[in-house]
Amino acid sequence: FSSDGPWHFPPGTVFVKHFALARDERQPERLSPLETRLLVAGGEGRYYGVTYEWNAEGTDAKLVLERKELELPVRGRNGRPAERHYMLPGPGDCMVCHNDKAGMVLGVRTEQMQVADQLSRWEAAGAFAQPPSAEALEHAQRLAALDDESRSEEDRLRSYWASNCSMCHGVDNTIRSRWDARATTPLEHQGIVRGPLENGAPLAGSAVVVPGDLERS
Repeated sequence: FSSDGPWHFPPGTVFVKHFALARDERQPERLSPLETRLLVAGGEGRYYGVTYEWNAEGTDAKLVLERKELELPVRGRNGRPAERHYMLPGPGDCMVCHNDKAGMVLGVRTEQMQVADQLSRWEAAGAFAQPPSAEALEHAQRLAALDDESRSEEDRLRSYWASNCSMCHGVDNTIRSRWDARATTPLEHQGIVRGPLENGAPLAGSAVVVPGDLERS
């Protein structure tokens, strides 16, 4: 457990992420399995990732040995046939994001786990060798869920950036980007609102975010 940084996990810990797709977008509740990803904690802080691709029936899955690009046939919300581009990562792709600078495991951070009170559930299940103290949790940051209307729009948006981008944006100064997604960084110092672009502006006046202007953001 860490109140404000990456957690550390014992060898043999396995994280599982499952992906499914609605083949008919008019019936979003009917999902077909696509892939299941595993991130495994090995010895001496080493990790590795694997991906399994499900068959069309959803009865069996096979190991993906290299990256695969798929065009998946679906029916759109208008009932017309369409295709959705989808990428299945190979073993090397996993570690592009799950790296040392990002803390290897991306989503399990105190600031995110507190959103749905996940820490209390894990403590009740006996997942902690030493449960986090009430004092550590009281002073730890708590991100906002996108649909939590008790929190401001700014809080929710910055929480979204922190959850999805801060593992690299803000800790890895080798990437070609200067904006900082961490919610602990004040908004005016994040380099997001009217923040400069590294790779050139597609339209005059473009920036990371231009308030009220989607095309230039």
